[in-house]
Amino acid sequence: MTCDIKPGSAKAFLIACRPSTLIVGLTPIIVGTSIAYYEQSIAWIATFITLIGALAIQIGTNFINDFADFEHGADTKDRLGSLRTAQAKLLSVKQLKTATVVVFIIAVLCGLYLINKAGMPILIIGIASMLAGWAYTAGPYPLGYHKLGDPFVFVFFGFVAVCGTHYVQIQQLSPLALWAAIPIGCLATSILIINNLRDRITDKAAGKKTLAVYLGHRNICIELVILILTAYVIPVVLKFQYSLNIFILLPLLSYPKAHVMIATLWNQEPSKAMNQQLRAAAKLLLLYGVLLALGFVINK
Repeated sequence: MTCDIKPGSAKAFLIACRPSTLIVGLTPIIVGTSIAYYEQSIAWIATFITLIGALAIQIGTNFINDFADFEHGADTKDRLGSLRTAQAKLLSVKQLKTATVVVFIIAVLCGLYLINKAGMPILIIGIASMLAGWAYTAGPYPLGYHKLGDPFVFVFFGFVAVCGTHYVQIQQLSPLALWAAIPIGCLATSILIINNLRDRITDKAAGKKTLAVYLGHRNICIELVILILTAYVIPVVLKFQYSLNIFILLPLLSYPKAHVMIATLWNQEPSKAMNQQLRAAAKLLLLYGVLLALGFVINK
């Protein structure tokens, strides 16, 4: 699998970026921007800078995850997920750490522009996001190794990302953005749940105490169902809470895909086959987010 990839090559760094995961960082920005448009207007330059900064932080987090999981022994030849560059010896830990510094510098440069536009709250969000990206799998108490991965993803890819994007646009916190952050956080967390469900056996062997390891297959699937159902209740709440028109219910059109995903995972044992459901969860998040954003745009 790795014979055609030269160690230290651009292709190796691209793999370490995990392009397929960047949907998780893109979707909250789409939703947060659409709410700003509904309530006021869009600052396109700020939107673009926000996108670059957010993706830089996520890519840096992916780099950290790559080398930290390798150092902790969680990534082995037996893992069921996609290729990890440190484990496959395509990139050294030093190369990944250097790359992390580079992309975090890009995030800082983006942050300087956004701080100048929207003030100190953006500084707090930026610092918290980078520290969280490091603390997720690195540091003395890696969050992802101590049952804290799920709330981490819910908070940072839900509330922080959606509300932060919205705040950059109009410099005030919106209750509507807070509501919209809930389903995005739920669906982003569902991606992590499926990832950890797939890796439950190897994570347990490596001492990685994810919620999937702690709760077991059935209970973590119940958590997944709760998150998915919560995501699909929120558009109904938005419609009646804010007297929006029926187009705010567009995300409900994606529910059949969520139902199939849950039904498939309910009795599926950890295997490479779960990678298909992982991709399905990422596509579901993007589809839901685009439909939700479209609902706000049409309600303008």
